[in-house]
Amino acid sequence: MGYSILLANTMGNTDVEAQYAKMVSTSQADGLIQLRAANPFDPSMINDNGLFPMVNVCEVIEDSQYPVVSLDNRAAAKAMTEHLISQGHKRIAMIKGPQSSPLTQERMNGYKDALAGAAIAFDENLMFPGDFTLQSGYRAGEAIAACPHKPTAVFCESDETAIGAMQALKQAGLSIPRDISIAGFDDIAFSAFTDPPLTTIAQPAEEFGRTAVTLLVDLLNDKIRKAPKVIMPFELIVRESTSNAPE
Repeated sequence: MGYSILLANTMGNTDVEAQYAKMVSTSQADGLIQLRAANPFDPSMINDNGLFPMVNVCEVIEDSQYPVVSLDNRAAAKAMTEHLISQGHKRIAMIKGPQSSPLTQERMNGYKDALAGAAIAFDENLMFPGDFTLQSGYRAGEAIAACPHKPTAVFCESDETAIGAMQALKQAGLSIPRDISIAGFDDIAFSAFTDPPLTTIAQPAEEFGRTAVTLLVDLLNDKIRKAPKVIMPFELIVRESTSNAPE
């Protein structure tokens, strides 16, 4: 489309985000695509008076005046939990994402939807904190391994979390999936090469990017009158890290 792209990892620093956003307000850049898993940047922070040319990707933003490209995280988490239930699992732990992220709540809601549909009571003791990182997954895996009444499956809200949890559980002497099944979310490149390969939810990353760019260019060319919310499809990828619940 004839545009150049400036990529920036702000590490969640709102001051840095504001600096990059001001590049749009000062005509150093035409528009902004925001990929954020928690606490999306609000253009009002830089006192922008007009409609800021921005597209939000990934984050769930209710009543947004900006175009959003997102996944139905609730439906995806429900599908994964139903898959584990179909294998006979009834004690399914969840390693959550950041508490501040709407993605975390949406995926928890999907998990709860599946439990309710199978008449399985929700157990707060099976919830473990995380932040989508390897380290938080490892810590949660250690806690799960120490449980006197262990879950038979663990649903992690990100693949990195799942990989960390797998390492901790295996170090504790548990076999995956013979003793405990592990599932992730994202289908990152490493998920197909873990030991065993990770069951996960795949997101169409290239389509996310392509759709976001198209929406932003349409916004710049005044082709968008009302900010759309585009929901991308997901795919349940079943690999060897999940199997029937142990008897």
